Amino acid sequence: MKTKLFLVLATCSLCLAPLGQAGTNKPIEVVNLDQMREAKALSELPAPLRSFLKSEAGSNYNAADFAKFLKNENINQIQKTPAKEKSDYVPEEISLLTEDFSKWTAGSEGNPDAVDIAADSTTLQSYMQTPGWNGFLAYQAGGVAYLGLDEVGDDGPGYLLTPELDLAATGGMYKLKFRARSANPMQEEQALQTWTLDNENNSILGARGYTITTEWTDCEMEFSGGGKRSTIMMHGMQGMVYFDDFEIIVYDYGIGKPVIKEMSLLSLDQISATWSKVENATSYLVAIYDIDNGVYALPEYDIQSADTTCVIDFSIVAGTYYRLEVKATDGEHVSPAGTFFGYFSPDAVGTPEALPATDVTDESFTANWNAATFAYGYAVDVTKHHIAPTDGDIVVMTDENFDLVPGGTAEGSQTLVQLSYADKYMQQPGWLLDLGLSGFTPEETGIIGITNMMADWGLPGFMLSPTFNLSNGGGKVTIEFKAKSLFDDAVLVLSLVNFEEGVPFPGYVGVSVSPEWQEFSYELEGGVDGCEIYFLIYDAAEGGDVIYFDDLKVSQTLNKDEYITFPYRKVTTDDPTALQAVIETPGKTTGDFFSYTVTGYFPITIDPVYGDEIMYGEVSNEVYVDAPDAVKAIDADKVAKAYFAGDELRIENPAGDPVYIYTIGGALIKADATGNTVVTSRLTQKGVYIVRVGEHAVKVVK
Repeated sequence: MKTKLFLVLATCSLCLAPLGQAGTNKPIEVVNLDQMREAKALSELPAPLRSFLKSEAGSNYNAADFAKFLKNENINQIQKTPAKEKSDYVPEEISLLTEDFSKWTAGSEGNPDAVDIAADSTTLQSYMQTPGWNGFLAYQAGGVAYLGLDEVGDDGPGYLLTPELDLAATGGMYKLKFRARSANPMQEEQALQTWTLDNENNSILGARGYTITTEWTDCEMEFSGGGKRSTIMMHGMQGMVYFDDFEIIVYDYGIGKPVIKEMSLLSLDQISATWSKVENATSYLVAIYDIDNGVYALPEYDIQSADTTCVIDFSIVAGTYYRLEVKATDGEHVSPAGTFFGYFSPDAVGTPEALPATDVTDESFTANWNAATFAYGYAVDVTKHHIAPTDGDIVVMTDENFDLVPGGTAEGSQTLVQLSYADKYMQQPGWLLDLGLSGFTPEETGIIGITNMMADWGLPGFMLSPTFNLSNGGGKVTIEFKAKSLFDDAVLVLSLVNFEEGVPFPGYVGVSVSPEWQEFSYELEGGVDGCEIYFLIYDAAEGGDVIYFDDLKVSQTLNKDEYITFPYRKVTTDDPTALQAVIETPGKTTGDFFSYTVTGYFPITIDPVYGDEIMYGEVSNEVYVDAPDAVKAIDADKVAKAYFAGDELRIENPAGDPVYIYTIGGALIKADATGNTVVTSRLTQKGVYIVRVGEHAVKVVK
């Protein structure tokens, strides 16, 4: 299962009556957060890109692609020109396009002409050596180009866009040469940004920035992967840039470039690569480059292959972005590298077998399992079970002190998670957090906050509990916590959420939270099987607020023989050879027992900002620890599981119950009453989904 801990598709906000008292069945407003977050991201694109997208040349491009490229490739981080790929063969350089701006005679450096010659495409062509150029806010400056800045509106800075060129003919390797200097008095040092665009597929091939100052700078940048119909866009990030002596050079290597057809992971210590056959090639040279650390992970081109398939002994580091390179040689010439960029990851992770627990005491036990193929680590999910021995038995389902939450930084608050499970910050797994914060200072540890500072975008922060069976004890649940607001009085919505019948709110209370720590205790009613507890900032000071929590406790009072289960701990290992884990169970009382399952996982990407992308295997069998035999027999027959395997939501339904899949906003995606023991649904959108099997519901994050 690939799980990207990132953004939600939709969520719910309450249309509230006056707060301070319980309410029931209030209407729900469904907010499309995906669209809102995308709109916000697009609004933050550099102004030249927004201008380009409005133009005829940019009309075929998707603004969202630029936003994604900026996020994933960190284009705003300026990179000096990298050294050309090491090779004993020096390719022939061919000048493909030159422009010296000798026709731009009006005006001067320091006093550019006032007419934007790029305002009309026909006019611009008359000033260029080669037809096909486009631009925006481009002015003559005595034999050089001046790219201006719209200081009043939001359309500047200016840019130039080359004619369409074939940059793939000689293997896709090319070089840009130009001179540039900044004339912006507020930005004496700025980035001269280049974008390589693929007009054949309306996509972005690459981008790079070069630092320029108020002095003329000779810039030179090398690229790979040019397309057959490529254009190159150039602009200053802060505008007011002089530009001259532009040239595009392509390389002729004398032999064709291999195209990598397939890359697969054979084991954690071995990969396989297959590439196209190159005419006249006598052998191929293979290398693996660690992009994250800027080094060759294998000795550079040490591996030679006479065939177009090669098995490479290589111990991968999960979550590392690699470049696999293959060059062709005929003994005299050496081609540019055919490349595969990406994370080395398996197609699927195997399923471990959970084995009986050992070393069982009242304080702990050891969970055991067999190894699973391609598992880079294992997650042990521990469930706590409780059978009430007497009437009035109080069972505590959550007792969270947030001691795992770090403090802030010296510069201010540290965002913990943005719509993802907060398992690494909480003892009990399954808490979902959006816009969650640690303390603002390094000393403020052991508290957790949610903020509504993005409420104007329809993104209030929230905290959502694991799914509980709250039908015991007449559906009453007690919630205790400490809380304070950061800036001003704020209103917290505390509610039970039941996803089994769409998205009703059985009841809520409005809690007034001041900037001073206070203790709160509420008893909510209407609990059923499949309930979650919802914490949401509804109202706060202008500009947003933060509500911090500490010492959170959730409990129910049970009648004799009532049975409850709930998530207890998630223990993870990042060692493929570790096949056991010690589970601490302090405070075990009469009526308590435990069970566990084990899941192998492989971290495809590791991103502390946007969240990790993790591939999970199927969940193992469930092992009970000191459970009554009757309970084991009952639960073994009814356990249903829901998880993602790539884009496929897979639901194991041993009882053949009706299956329903909903968005987090309550929209029904699929209903299946066939009685099949396995139900699948292809879902490509990342987000939170609710799966109901019979009378039980669970949320699944993709």
